Amino acid sequence: MKLYGKKPDLTSSVFNPLVVDWLMAMYPPAQKLELSSGPSPYYPGIELIGGIDEEHSVGGLKPYELYTGTIRMGYGHHRMAFSVYSQSVERGISTALHDLLAIECNESTCIERLDSLYSQFSRLATDIGGPVEWMWGRAMTGGGIGALHFSMLLAGRLISLYSGMDRETPIITTYPLNAHIAAALGFERIIHLVNDTLPQYFLLCPGALNLVQTRHMRDGYLDMGVEESEVEFAGHWVSEPVLATLENAISDRMRRLERRERLRLLIPVGGAGAQKKFLKSWISSILDDPEVREGYVPIINCGDHQDFLDTILGILNKKEIRYKVCRSLSDVQNLPAILEDFDVVVFHFESRYEAVYATDYAIVYSDILATKPSELAFYPIPRLFLRRVGDHEGYSADYGFKLGESTPERRTEKDALKDLKDWQGDSTPLKQMNETIAANHARKLYNGSTVAIERALEE
Repeated sequence: MKLYGKKPDLTSSVFNPLVVDWLMAMYPPAQKLELSSGPSPYYPGIELIGGIDEEHSVGGLKPYELYTGTIRMGYGHHRMAFSVYSQSVERGISTALHDLLAIECNESTCIERLDSLYSQFSRLATDIGGPVEWMWGRAMTGGGIGALHFSMLLAGRLISLYSGMDRETPIITTYPLNAHIAAALGFERIIHLVNDTLPQYFLLCPGALNLVQTRHMRDGYLDMGVEESEVEFAGHWVSEPVLATLENAISDRMRRLERRERLRLLIPVGGAGAQKKFLKSWISSILDDPEVREGYVPIINCGDHQDFLDTILGILNKKEIRYKVCRSLSDVQNLPAILEDFDVVVFHFESRYEAVYATDYAIVYSDILATKPSELAFYPIPRLFLRRVGDHEGYSADYGFKLGESTPERRTEKDALKDLKDWQGDSTPLKQMNETIAANHARKLYNGSTVAIERALEE
């Protein structure tokens, strides 16, 4: 099998089929699955594809104008999907979301077990650091032809996850395995959104139109032998709630800076939870410093991590700080009013859908996003980059800094805290970040998902 003119090395050619056969023996796939679809309880207008006995579902799949494929591997890939379907729904395009882990079957269990290994190693690498972090970093930047070969072999055995889906309906995918399964089934139009900004073969789907967020990544793929017809620069993947309100959000941020008001510091934890130890220490240092507390209102999104919520509430209760816990998206959308009465706001949700949406909604009302350089590294808000999880994220941090929208990656709590202190004395860097974001918005840098929809539906 040749992929982009290259063959997998001998080790991959021998062991990849054996590993896939072993996985299929552990989790025997079905010949066909009975799928259904129904309205999402979390986001009006989108329909979710699931098993036939899902609550509120309709047996079988009705026709749609667009499919969006993702996987709940952390929050990043789902956030990319949200950037697509939030826009397609706004434009009145009937859209179904297909999450590989939303269907109870052996195939999804197999994927979930592989995902859990990823999350486990991410947490270990971040907590232990040193040689373990180095090895994990190398693994996360080693997505060569062998890794692509393995994913495509696995995809060919998981095709029942797409049972009953119309192959003539365009599909926009946000994780390689989604695209590879669609390609194995012969879907006629696959638009694949590539994450990060480090070119790796594993992230691509042969035969699809692969859209990337940076020109650097497109040029890198061309140098790696990918045909021009298969890779295109589109722009950043940004959701409709953020994109539609961006001009007002920038104006509000600049006004708060001019008035020297307390700044709203949004701190989300990732889906794998790999940064919990770092965030606990950094948040404690913020709350322990009276001057920093006077300048910032932390907004902490614990996502669906109950243990991290318990940790944060324990810290807040010991320090006797006025805080509010938001457990619904309606609370999040009422954030400006809540911020008038509390010194810290904490989010926690039962579902990953809400955990992802909440960060996007809160970005609209926030001044600074403190995040590891994940898919949020491309969002249009001044960004304080915290310690990465995997070396591939380091490239996204470098990109955001060179773009003029963020700090460099801060590897320690001390360095990240210093930025907050420095901005209290001189807010010029934050003003410049907002001005850069406004200029980039004018040239449509954040319209990548809009381009994806246009490419999917063009005649």
